Amino acid sequence: MVQDFRVALADRVYYGWVVAIACFVASVAVFGTTYAFGVFYDAFIAEFGASRSVLAFVFGLQTAVLYAAAVGAGRVIERWGQRRAAAASGATLVAGLVWTAFARFYVELLLAFGVVAAVGMSGLYIVGYATLPAWFKRRRGAATGLASAGLGVGLVVIPPGADYAVSAFGWRSAMLLVAAAVGLMSIVVVSLFADDPADVGADLGVEFPDRAAAHCSDRRPSGSSSSVGCWCSRRFSPC
Repeated sequence: MVQDFRVALADRVYYGWVVAIACFVASVAVFGTTYAFGVFYDAFIAEFGASRSVLAFVFGLQTAVLYAAAVGAGRVIERWGQRRAAAASGATLVAGLVWTAFARFYVELLLAFGVVAAVGMSGLYIVGYATLPAWFKRRRGAATGLASAGLGVGLVVIPPGADYAVSAFGWRSAMLLVAAAVGLMSIVVVSLFADDPADVGADLGVEFPDRAAAHCSDRRPSGSSSSVGCWCSRRFSPC
């Protein structure tokens, strides 16, 4: 069903823009979550009896792991593809946030948010920024700008929402709500991603004129008796 939905979208719009929107959502999840940490500072101080400088180490570790794990995340994407990598990364991020919500000791907070959640953020971050070159050439700048806008939107939406939730429900429930929001966004990302333009029949000639026939094959539509031509972007045309 999801595959049929993606193919239907590809019939109506160049699918690279759908992928760019998915990358935008991934950026919202990553940067909105990482900067929501400050909203929980006072609650963490009260809960774990830690100073601000000690808590700052959690955020510093999370930032370092996010970027250091990027190398491994890139290898995972090359091996598994963007969709599987996004699914695994989203699940890891949600697991880290849920663990954070149930943490009872500072060390748990350090491992849950500073390491586990950060590894999940790293995967989504790399998926969001490494995918677009496969889909865009002529309008790569516009597509990258759209994906990058998720950073700003994430900062505007998630931290204020988390702050309200902390005041209304307490920090543990607020962290679970953030985890739920990230889980929903991860599902959107995985649902919209396609590992290869050929998977949805996208016509790469829209962005790569020199590769207009790159996804052609010698397969013919069933029932066709023609011996000349190829099936390209779900259209039978001369190669």
